[in-house]
Amino acid sequence: MLNAEAAGLYRERGNRGGLQYALDNLGWAALMRGDQEHAEVLHRESLALSRQLGDQLVAAEALDGLACSASARGEAERVARLFGAAEALREAVGYRQEPREHALREPYLVAARPRLSEARWDAAWAEGRGLGLEEATAYALEKARGG
Repeated sequence: MLNAEAAGLYRERGNRGGLQYALDNLGWAALMRGDQEHAEVLHRESLALSRQLGDQLVAAEALDGLACSASARGEAERVARLFGAAEALREAVGYRQEPREHALREPYLVAARPRLSEARWDAAWAEGRGLGLEEATAYALEKARGG
């Protein structure tokens, strides 16, 4: 509730930096409620703002959220690329995920992983890690293609 209020206030005041965080938090809340569709909308908007602001850390969190939504749709290759891209962005800014953050994405990762061969999973993950902020954002904001 407070994040929704904060998002509204940030929008009113044109505070894109605050808005990206509020949208990301709302996306994770929607994901935890099982509303992947709404979570994806929120994470997409957060990611787009993060790209505009050059904020790799919030972008990484939004990419993780989008990977979780892709996992819920059964798009294993997309999951690997998005998680790989998020990991690389976190490393680029020297951020190490806390266990509670990792725990949020783990069920989606575990669900997606067996859908691809080890070689294909590793290749998709590496492809994601090779994307910069601009490329990762463009890929993540593409219409889901399956896979």
